[in-house]
Amino acid sequence: MIRMTSTTTPYNYRPLSNPSAIRLIKILPDCEYNRVRCTIHHFDNTYVSGLRYHALSYVWGNPYPARRICIGDTPDAMHRYPIHESIWEFLTKLWEGKYFDCYFWTDTLCLNQKDISEINQQVARMGDIYSAAEEVVSWISDGASHPGRQRRGSGTFNLHDDPSYVPHPNFVADNAYWGRVWIMQEVVLAKKGRVLCGNMSIDFDHLFSLLDDPTESITTIQSLRKSPNRKIRLWELLKGFKYIQSTQPVDKIYGILGLIEDEESQPSTAQLIGVDYQKKLNEVFWDLVFECQHRVSPREHSRLIEIVDTFFPASTTIRDESSYADFQILEAYHKEARTSELHASYAAIALRVYNASLIFVHVLTSLKNWPHLSYRKFKRDFPCKTKVQSAAYVGFELTVGLSPKDVQKWDAHKQLAEGAELSKLTSWRCGAHYDRDCNLIIIPENLKPNSDGSIKLNQKNIFQIWDKLLSSCDASHPFQYPEDCKSFPRVCEKFSPTCDGSMMVFNMPDVGFRLVILSMGALPEIFIDLD
Repeated sequence: MIRMTSTTTPYNYRPLSNPSAIRLIKILPDCEYNRVRCTIHHFDNTYVSGLRYHALSYVWGNPYPARRICIGDTPDAMHRYPIHESIWEFLTKLWEGKYFDCYFWTDTLCLNQKDISEINQQVARMGDIYSAAEEVVSWISDGASHPGRQRRGSGTFNLHDDPSYVPHPNFVADNAYWGRVWIMQEVVLAKKGRVLCGNMSIDFDHLFSLLDDPTESITTIQSLRKSPNRKIRLWELLKGFKYIQSTQPVDKIYGILGLIEDEESQPSTAQLIGVDYQKKLNEVFWDLVFECQHRVSPREHSRLIEIVDTFFPASTTIRDESSYADFQILEAYHKEARTSELHASYAAIALRVYNASLIFVHVLTSLKNWPHLSYRKFKRDFPCKTKVQSAAYVGFELTVGLSPKDVQKWDAHKQLAEGAELSKLTSWRCGAHYDRDCNLIIIPENLKPNSDGSIKLNQKNIFQIWDKLLSSCDASHPFQYPEDCKSFPRVCEKFSPTCDGSMMVFNMPDVGFRLVILSMGALPEIFIDLD
């Protein structure tokens, strides 16, 4: 132990030299009045030749800085530094074990916690930092560390011990540590890893092999550690990691970015989501929706927004029960500068479909049977083939379950009044004005377009289309033309006295997505068709 030589002046972190640079700490042999002393070292690259370090993994616990250590760039220029109890115990245990020649990485000391831009940059690299470490050391506190002296009969542990007998493996495995979000990628991506608890030191895989009934989180960790690249698709992560905990809701996604498996020749999902602690939680929510939307099963796609929503803690408020509120949030997300260009383009597609649906629903609100409008999907076309089709489907899903109040709010937002010229706001076409270039697959083969490309439908043609649609779906309905549907042609962008409201089509040829509304059932039905 040495006399007090540190200063109370705050330690000023030197900036990292480049995005790949890393800070590491070394623990010094001498304490200062029971305060562990650490020096901070800079390296230009995590993968610099010969650089060996241990990455520390632990639960922050109470973030209140109840303890003090000393840090500095050199041993003779120390600054007292506040830290929380958990990392203080961890560093003290390493000091007791005399690990003075090792480099260590820990977020508490190796990141400038006051520099939000550095935090954003380095948190995005956490997976690389832990996978590049020589070993990941997990600390499960026993609450009994005392700097500067050994506890009677405690002895010291050794990072390289691998005891054949572990007194209480279930005590270690049942610790809250295993349910925290950050430890998932830290443990899964580790080349080698071991757990420290009290004076016990044991290899990860050895510990797991001793458990008779491992927890769900440990089972998931084991499974991922055995997989070829230790990564899985984001959608599977969201479903499998719903139980993990985090102090900040946004960390539930930032803490697993390193585990996301990307599709071949596709942009990096982790990079598209990014790490930005200035983002609102609902912005991260929509990032996830647009990254999860592709290649999910039809059953799951219809619940995509709900499933992403439930991934976050129940105590957080991202969405409410109003579809119109979802629309407002998505519209703001689309305009937000922090939204990636690709995600903004998906949001634009979803908003186009939402607006098109609401324009039509604006008419449907006058129907006496509102809001019992049903829709069907062509079974052969699902799941969506492309991400742009999925984005369109997301926009449609937002309109399912609309209430009249939602429509009224949207009407006010669009400044629509009774008798508004809806045809100027929409890309819907009726059968009489449908363009042959749209290649609607449900038009009967024996129906010849007019010379101008329009399609004139009669009752027989409508029956043919209806039969063709239902042959791809699950149910049938009696044919009955509702008188209320006579107002449908108002939505046609070429609205004229010749409009036929028995079939309405909203087409997005650039996306390969269309909505088809037929008025032949007891109620109008919407069919979703994909190219």
